[in-house]
Amino acid sequence: MNTDNIGPVRSKERYIILDALRGLALFGICLANFPEFSLYSFLKSEAAAEMSTVGIDRIIRYLQYIFIDGKFYTLC
Repeated sequence: MNTDNIGPVRSKERYIILDALRGLALFGICLANFPEFSLYSFLKSEAAAEMSTVGIDRIIRYLQYIFIDGKFYTLC
């Protein structure tokens, strides 16, 4: 095994678009996990229904499910 080439990739050998795509994928995964990070997903349905933002929360959760959940995991 040749160990002479082990080390970081030189900056001129990197593709910026791939780094940007990886960053976008990580951002999407953070967005997908935000309800769990904020513990909103673990609220009882009665407690969530009493919040003043219950209407917009349902809309945002639906949009997140459609556009974010499961879409960014394949990019990483």
